[in-house]
Amino acid sequence: MSRDLDTRARQAAAGLKAVMEKAELTSTPPMAPTPKRGMFVAGLRPALVVGLLAIGSAVGVALMLDSTPAPPATTTTIAVTTTQAPVTTTVPAGPTTIFVAPVAPVTTTTVAPDLEPPDLVITSPENGAHFSEKTITFAGITEPGARVFAGKYEADVDSEGNWSIVLILSEGANKASFTARDEAGNESEASVTVFYDVETTTTTVNELAKFTAEATYGSCSLTPPYDVYHGTGEPGSLVTITSEYGSGSVEVGLEGGWEKQVFFETAPPNVTFVVTVIDEFGRQAQFEFVYLPT
Repeated sequence: MSRDLDTRARQAAAGLKAVMEKAELTSTPPMAPTPKRGMFVAGLRPALVVGLLAIGSAVGVALMLDSTPAPPATTTTIAVTTTQAPVTTTVPAGPTTIFVAPVAPVTTTTVAPDLEPPDLVITSPENGAHFSEKTITFAGITEPGARVFAGKYEADVDSEGNWSIVLILSEGANKASFTARDEAGNESEASVTVFYDVETTTTTVNELAKFTAEATYGSCSLTPPYDVYHGTGEPGSLVTITSEYGSGSVEVGLEGGWEKQVFFETAPPNVTFVVTVIDEFGRQAQFEFVYLPT
């Protein structure tokens, strides 16, 4: 815009110069006497006025064009995807294209809950195995990090999931049950049945200590009525006294003797009934008893 103004000003000055030269030529005829100052001014004024008007018009138009306010500049802050401070730049009025760096999508990872029970394998002993010793070590494999239990007892488990535990067997069949529990609380179970064989000796009746049984009173007037039974038998064997109105049992002592007081609390008065004494080998004796209240 300032370049156009300079061009127009130069054109106006050139026009003024031409007008003045023309006015000078038209105002002073050749070979005429030198006019007086007043006459020259009077003759020059109409042409000068015309020239000044032309210059003024050109300059005015140029100034008017130059004074037209330009559209306000637009200040736009462009965000950049770096760690530097935001850069502020001034762009000319008009359509502005702003390039925004794409933002990487946020990835959310959802971990599914652990609902899978841990593996539990019993590697020893084998199911149905027989043992003559009472203390047995059970072993197996489970999921690393899981715990293994046999009832209220916990097995030893290493970092690779190998486990072992020592249990005491009872005579005959023993079912050992195990539970594996992982960190999420999932459980699995496994079991194995083994046998503890106890050597037994067979003793004939003739080899046993002699069995005897005796009743002390046979009758009683006290309430409740009772009788005392005693005798001999195989040491450590069990002797049982039974009747319709009362019973009891006793173990034969190490020296082969035994004794037991038996009450007959429901015995009816003056009614005689039978009392049987028998040991665990089937040897027996029978007695009569009667309740005689006074």
